[in-house]
Amino acid sequence: MNQSIYSLPVTFSVENESSDGDNRVIKVFIDVVHLGRNLNGSVFSKDVVDANIDTIKNTPILGFVQVKPDGEKDFKGHEYTIKRTINGVEQTYAGSAYGLVPESHDAHWVDKMCDDGIERSFLRVRGLLWTKFSDSTEIVMRDIVKQHSMELYPNSIEGHEDDNGDFVFDKFSFDGCCILSDDVQPAMINSCVE
Repeated sequence: MNQSIYSLPVTFSVENESSDGDNRVIKVFIDVVHLGRNLNGSVFSKDVVDANIDTIKNTPILGFVQVKPDGEKDFKGHEYTIKRTINGVEQTYAGSAYGLVPESHDAHWVDKMCDDGIERSFLRVRGLLWTKFSDSTEIVMRDIVKQHSMELYPNSIEGHEDDNGDFVFDKFSFDGCCILSDDVQPAMINSCVE
């Protein structure tokens, strides 16, 4: 794969608000990656994901909040600004960190039926969204489930091409979990934040 950015879809979902009176965070579940082939033509196996789970600790939950034409706020996608400099072209991440996947992320595998009628195994982790950034938490609380795309650290990626022309991951490091707009298709089918 010649791309420097790999976008893989996942889903975010709200677990619950803090029950200990600490209103600084909202707890969410993130279905980060599913096994097998995904929509961007790459493949993850359980052994490879299990070997790299620890790299998700303390990674940011990211997003780019936009105001849509109807005035409603929503997330967008993996957003970058590009500018020409004397050294060439510089690309800068335009999103913000709205939370994190803590060390106590409780990574585990869940099977769920996807919209295409196929049951897939997803790596699910717990995340924390900071309520200090009300734009992001209001969107997640309003919609309850948001699409998600994991971000991988480009320099960590190792893999090979299989007989179908798909990129098979042999090694990688997580670099973030990006909350997406409902109209952005994640590479991982039914990947979400909830």
